[in-house]
Amino acid sequence: MPSSANPRLFIGSSSESLPIVEMLAEELKDAADVVPWNDKSIFPATQYFMTSLLQAAASFDFGLFLFEPDDLVQSRETTSAVPRDNVVFELGMFVSQLGLKRAFAMVPRGRVKILSDLAGFQPIVYDEPRDAAELKARIVKEQDRITRRALVSELKSLLAPALSGPIQQIREILKRRGPNKFGVVSPDAWNVGDVGSQVRKMVTAAVEAGPQASIRHLALDMAEFWNTLVDEILHERSTFRDLQWRCLMIDPESPAIKDVASTSVNARMADLQIEKIGSFMHRNAEALKARGVRFECRLYKDPPMMHGFLVNGVALLWSMCNIQDGRLDGENTPYWRFEATRDTLLSCHPANSFRNWFDHFWKHRSRDPWEEGEKPWPIGATEPRA
Repeated sequence: MPSSANPRLFIGSSSESLPIVEMLAEELKDAADVVPWNDKSIFPATQYFMTSLLQAAASFDFGLFLFEPDDLVQSRETTSAVPRDNVVFELGMFVSQLGLKRAFAMVPRGRVKILSDLAGFQPIVYDEPRDAAELKARIVKEQDRITRRALVSELKSLLAPALSGPIQQIREILKRRGPNKFGVVSPDAWNVGDVGSQVRKMVTAAVEAGPQASIRHLALDMAEFWNTLVDEILHERSTFRDLQWRCLMIDPESPAIKDVASTSVNARMADLQIEKIGSFMHRNAEALKARGVRFECRLYKDPPMMHGFLVNGVALLWSMCNIQDGRLDGENTPYWRFEATRDTLLSCHPANSFRNWFDHFWKHRSRDPWEEGEKPWPIGATEPRA
């Protein structure tokens, strides 16, 4: 993450339009931290494209997309030039995350047919010089690196006057709206059965950021997620290293929880899951220690109002626990994502509050499941590596 106070600007385009991207990046570098679509940090080879795109859309303050006449389509016996379809798709992804005021397109006047679904969408317009299209075509076909570099330089000189106005317009947008202070808040999973893949992505991002990932997991009875946690994170086949996972789950011995327990938030199920956790840790403690993975579990005594996952420096996945007719309802558990990549984001407030409440309960309102007997694995066996 850049350390400057400038907003982050993503620029998307076709490969044919990279010379224009380079011009914009150079001219706007003092007004924004500009990252073009071909930057290796955006679409790493080891990650699915859609995952990378969603993460990118959530981590930028603005998205600029070049709607150039890259392709031809025929509709109703009329042939028209249209922007590359993936560029249009990426604009839609950024609009869904940042809104219409922070994701916008730039088009050459009269050269591109805009989708009817974008009717009323006001792009930034520039007047493309007469010879620019032919020069772009020559650049695409040119194989000689030196000749191609000369053609790109010629194209940039040709486009410079035409792009001066749009560049100034973009500068004004960046200055007027500034960094996104709200952050991204979005639905991320329908229920606990769907949340595993999202948690894995968040943990992956935290581990890659280093030096150690920290996960606070406020759980219910762990009826479903324990198997997901083992399969996705804790299993010996997992490649995750250097992380701390703290889990708070309901106390099956708590009278307050027994009084409102139900089939979906079940004290007996919690008791069975505690046995499973202990058995797994007894068998795998040393293997986890070798990977620098520390797993801890405590039990809270108060009826749950919420549950979720906070992954440091990434996001909070949060859901409410319903109560009906005096019984807890854990059947419908949609999870909302609150971005927490920067402390200045308003979406960090729920994440920070979740962390503080979690830590309070961990220290003052919970107990060790094995405090009355011998711990099923050696104390400190899953301490992170030095």
